[in-house]
Amino acid sequence: MALVRIQERRDTAANWTAANPVLAAGEPALELDTGKQKIGDGVRNWATLPYAHESILASSTPVAVGSASAGTSALASRADHAHALPSSLSATTIAVSGNATVGGNLSVTGTLTTGSLSVPAGSVTGLSEAVDDRVAALLVAGTGITLTYNDAANTLAVAVGTHVHTILNVTGLQAALDLKSDTGHTHLIADVAELAAALTARPVSSITGITGGTAITNIVALSQTNYDALSTKSSTTLYVIS
Repeated sequence: MALVRIQERRDTAANWTAANPVLAAGEPALELDTGKQKIGDGVRNWATLPYAHESILASSTPVAVGSASAGTSALASRADHAHALPSSLSATTIAVSGNATVGGNLSVTGTLTTGSLSVPAGSVTGLSEAVDDRVAALLVAGTGITLTYNDAANTLAVAVGTHVHTILNVTGLQAALDLKSDTGHTHLIADVAELAAALTARPVSSITGITGGTAITNIVALSQTNYDALSTKSSTTLYVIS
C-alpha cells in the first residue's frame, strides 16, 4: 500500500499576516515559527480567523466586545473570563461610563475636561491649602481696608481702618453749614423782623427812671461763656443769654 503525504500550507506568522489570504472552508494552515494553526471558513481572511486552539477553548458563546473602532483585533473573549488590573496603571485616556473605584492613590497631572469629579471632603491632599492660597491671592485691599493672611493658622483677617472725608466729599454738607449761624453773632434791631415796631409800641413808662440810660440799638444772642469772655460791654446793646 502506497503512503500518501499530506502537507498543510505553512509559512511564518509574519508572512501569513502580510499575505492575509482567505483560506478555503476546512483548509488548515500552519505558522512554522509559533506552531499555531488556523482553519479556513472560506469567508474570513487570515487576520480575522481565530487560531484553531482558540476556537476549541471558546466553549461558550462570547459576549459582544464592541464595534470595530474599539480595536484592531476581531477575536472575541469568553463570557466568563476576567483580568486583574496591574499594581500601577498609566494611560493617556481612560473612559468610564459607570462607576470607577480606586483603592489606592489616584494621581492626575492633566485637566478634567468633561463631566464632574466628586470626592469626599478632606480626601484630596493639599486642596484646602490650595484654596486658601488662591482666595488670599484674589482679594486685594482697598482704601482703608487691611488684609492679613496667616498661612500657618489658615485665617484671613479683614480690618477697616479710620478714614476722613473733606466737606466736599459729603453731599449737601457745605450747603447745610452755610445756613447755620455762628456761635456768637449780633443782629441790628433792623435785622430782626418787627422788633423795632414792637419796641416802639411798648409803654414809655416801662423804660423810664433809668438814670443816664441810652437807646438800645443792637440785640446780641450769645452763651453765658461768651458773654463772660467779653472784655467790654456796649451800653447800646441788649445781650440775650441763650
